[in-house]
Amino acid sequence: MTKSIILGAAILGLATTAPVLSQQAGPTPGEALNLLVGEWSGTGWALDREGQEQTFDVFETVRVAAGGHAVYMIGEGFSPTGAGRNGRSTHAAAGLVTASEQGLSMRAVTHEGQMQDVPLVLNETGFTWQIDLGPGGHIAYSATVTADRWEETGAFCPPAGECRQFLFMQLQPIAD
Repeated sequence: MTKSIILGAAILGLATTAPVLSQQAGPTPGEALNLLVGEWSGTGWALDREGQEQTFDVFETVRVAAGGHAVYMIGEGFSPTGAGRNGRSTHAAAGLVTASEQGLSMRAVTHEGQMQDVPLVLNETGFTWQIDLGPGGHIAYSATVTADRWEETGAFCPPAGECRQFLFMQLQPIAD
């Protein structure tokens, strides 16, 4: 698995607050994830292959589609921090969230065309998800969103030992 699918999946993170994300919030992703809908921007950092922290500007677009039965997201990152969308592209990814009897799931797609379906687990402050790396462990993500802040972390979790954080993002909604 490449770094870009890991980071791409992280950028496609979702979350919301308890009143919106309770299991009784409604049957559609559009109802469950309505606090995310709109434009977001912020900054973040990720560890590169050498373990060095690399900062970036991040932009997220979240829209409801298909009468609320789907939510799509587009995430883009640019470096250096402060350059906005005029910087060098560090990542680009898209996601489509749908619901089934098993709950919410997201199909994440990176700019390299890699795809992975991941279940999303709702909680009181947002939700979590994991990417299975087989015998290599897994990547664990956690996202929390309020009306004015979206924070997300990512950590690599080896089969034995403690998880190690490699990603942090903080975004704010862009005013209309």
